[in-house]
Amino acid sequence: MEFAAGEAAIKDGALPLRARRETEVLLERKVREKRKTRPLFYALNCGAGAAAVLFGLFAGLKLPYSAAAMAVAGRDTVMGSSLFGLAVELVRGSLPAANSLYAALLQLFLLLMTGTGALSLAACILAFAAGRTARRLAAFTETAALLSFGGFQGLLFLGAETVRGGLALDALFVVAAALLLRVFSVTVRRRGRGLINALLLLLAAACFVGLCLPGSPLKTALTAALRTDARHWGAREIALTALLASAGLGLFFGILRLGAGKGFCFELLRFFLLCAAAGAVFAVFMAEGELSSLTKAPLALLLTALPAPLGLVLSAALLALRQAKKKPKERGAKMT
Repeated sequence: MEFAAGEAAIKDGALPLRARRETEVLLERKVREKRKTRPLFYALNCGAGAAAVLFGLFAGLKLPYSAAAMAVAGRDTVMGSSLFGLAVELVRGSLPAANSLYAALLQLFLLLMTGTGALSLAACILAFAAGRTARRLAAFTETAALLSFGGFQGLLFLGAETVRGGLALDALFVVAAALLLRVFSVTVRRRGRGLINALLLLLAAACFVGLCLPGSPLKTALTAALRTDARHWGAREIALTALLASAGLGLFFGILRLGAGKGFCFELLRFFLLCAAAGAVFAVFMAEGELSSLTKAPLALLLTALPAPLGLVLSAALLALRQAKKKPKERGAKMT
C-alpha cells in the first residue's frame, strides 16, 4: 500500500514540485549570502588599496625630498626618489652593501614593499572575479601593505636624527590609505564595531613614536643601547630594548588583529607587557637619578607613558564587557 501511494505521488507530480521548491529556497539563500558578502564592495576596496600601493612606490618620481632615498642610498636613484627605483637599484647591485643589521632590514623591507605592489595588482584583478573571496583578498593586500610600508617607515623613524629625516611621505601615504581602507571594510562588515581595534593599534603606534622620537632622551639612550655590545648591557639597555620589542610587537599584532572580533585577552596581555616594559624603563631612569632628564622632551614622555595604560584599561573593559554578554547566553543554554 505504501509503495502504491508513493508511486501515485510521483505520478501526480508532488515530489518534483517539492524538489523544485527546495531548490528555489536554496538558491534564494545563496543569493542572500552573496549579498551579505558584498563582493563588488570588497573588490573596489582591494582595487583602491592596490592603487595606493602603486602610487606610493612611484610617488618619489615627483617628490622633491625623500627620507627613504637618503636613508637607503644617500642620493636619488635612476627613478628619482621613488621606492621602486631604490628596489631596482638594490636588485641591480648599484646600492652599497648592507654593513649592519639595520641597513639589511631597510633593504629587506624595500623588496617586501615592491612584492606587495605586485601582489596587490594581482589580487585587484582576481578580486573582481573571485566573488565571496574578494573580502579575503582585500584584507590580505591591505594587511601586507601595512606590514611592509609600516615596517619600513618604523625603521626609518628609529634610525632618523631629525623628525623630517624620519618621515617618508610616500610610505606614510600608503600606510594611511591602507589603514583607512582596512578600518572602513571592517567597520562595514561588523556594522560599526570595527573601530576599537584601530584605536588599540593607534595607541601602540603612539608608544613606538614616543620611544623613537628624534631628539628625546629616550631615543638617545635607545640608540646608544643598540650600538653597545649585548654582552656589556646593563639594566638600562635591557629595559630600553624590551620596550622597543614590546612596542614593535604591539604594532605587528595590532595590524594583524584589525579585523578581529574577539580575543581581547590577547590584547590585554600585549598591553600589560608594554606597561611592564615602560615601567621598567622609568624605574631604571629613576634609580639612576636621571628621571628629570625625560621632562626635557614632554611630548616623547607623554607618548611613551600614556598609551600603554590606556590600552590596558580599554582591553580590560572590552574583555569584561564580552564576558558579561556571554553569561546571559550561557544561563539561557543551561535552562533549555
